[in-house]
Amino acid sequence: MAVGLKAPYVACKEAIPAMAKQGGGCIIMMGSIRSFLAFSGGFAYDIIKAGLVNMARQLTVDFGRQGIRANVLCPGWIATDAQNRDAPRPDTTAHGPVVNSRAEVIHPVGRAGLPADIASAAVFLASDEASFVAGAVLVVDGGLTAQTPGSLLPLVENYYRRTPANPTTSPKLEIG
Repeated sequence: MAVGLKAPYVACKEAIPAMAKQGGGCIIMMGSIRSFLAFSGGFAYDIIKAGLVNMARQLTVDFGRQGIRANVLCPGWIATDAQNRDAPRPDTTAHGPVVNSRAEVIHPVGRAGLPADIASAAVFLASDEASFVAGAVLVVDGGLTAQTPGSLLPLVENYYRRTPANPTTSPKLEIG
């Protein structure tokens, strides 16, 4: 936890004087949907991500009049090679077929996110078009957290009913 919160704090402490001197700037902190949802086994990580949200809000309150905006970008399930070391990848933009089918089920937009989705959101937050966006949390999760558990559960149950019970083709559903 010392690095997860202290590093952004120190980075801001060092950068803010230069930003103020040049008339402002934009700080984008990388949160997660776990900034506001608790996942089993994620005690330290979830606390760090939640702390970043309040750090951005506090920075906005303290330095907003100096033209400094701080926001938090909170991705959901993003399809990356690091998350998918063991599953086959049929192309360069998505997970293998099993993971893709799970993503289609749990995301209202019908897919997992891609790194480009997060990059586009960050470009927006850093742009002049977002000059009035300050102390905000931008969730980029394909609608995953917009659902109630009650609406998601039947989708997941149906997925497992239609998926063969084979450990190589139907691994456990993991989100986060």
